[in-house]
Amino acid sequence: MSFHRGSTAVLVLALSLTIFLPLAARWGVQRFQQHALQRATSTPLVLGTKGSRFGLAIHALYFRGESPQAFHLQESLRIQESGLAEVIELHARFRTRGATIVGTTKRYFELRGLRLASGQPIRRLGDCVVGAAVAS
Repeated sequence: MSFHRGSTAVLVLALSLTIFLPLAARWGVQRFQQHALQRATSTPLVLGTKGSRFGLAIHALYFRGESPQAFHLQESLRIQESGLAEVIELHARFRTRGATIVGTTKRYFELRGLRLASGQPIRRLGDCVVGAAVAS
């Protein structure tokens, strides 16, 4: 009798996993897709130097992957003066303790809808904002 209980338990567990895992995977993929699309659509245009367009997009959206070559200030000024686009510069070349150090302007916070939970906002060149995950 105990043999049948054990086999029944294994059978129920196997069937439960067969049903649950695809549903959980689908839910996880949908959440990731929703987050990725939301972040990508809030970034209308990314400009960079010659190289991989996918690498540039991933680096600009998530600060992952190899850092592209530096974009010259003259190019940024030319684009800004043309009125074709607003330029928000990102410098994300260095990492420390697994976190990317990102240099940008206050306008980036507005574009992403970011706000500080505590502390003072960026006021002058050299000010630093540290995320909660890095600060702890």
